Amino acid sequence: MASTISSANLKVKITEEIILNGKDQGSSNTVTIGSINEVSSRIVTIPSGSITTLFNVATGTTSASAGTFPSASLKYARITNKDDSYHIKLRVSSSLTSDFKIEPGRSFMLTNSNMSGSASGSSTTTEFTGSAWSFDLNNISAEPSGSDVDVEVFIAST
Repeated sequence: MASTISSANLKVKITEEIILNGKDQGSSNTVTIGSINEVSSRIVTIPSGSITTLFNVATGTTSASAGTFPSASLKYARITNKDDSYHIKLRVSSSLTSDFKIEPGRSFMLTNSNMSGSASGSSTTTEFTGSAWSFDLNNISAEPSGSDVDVEVFIAST
């Protein structure tokens, strides 16, 4: 079967608008991600007191399935907390786990399935002390800080 879907460019634009002391201090940055041929977009309600998986990432080029995206194909993911009162704890998991606090109305974005960085200092954990780290994403889940919270998930892949 030949697909009738043609790949397209995803244009992601981040714009800050602010005028301070009568002067425009805003900025706009745009990135174009080519060859996108699959998009998943949904809003999911995360029940209070639960940790809910938003999506999974499979190693390499494994075939996609419901809620799972091949790591080699993931080009962009955005998770937005649609609540107006409660933050969410966004858990990014692989061989290591990191939690991020996403305030109401704020977003978390990824442009691939690999996370890397470095840490130093006396307050870092054993996994990160004085070295660079890198891991491939396995899944992202969310937990609300109060009542049920709506979360928007947008994923683009090739």
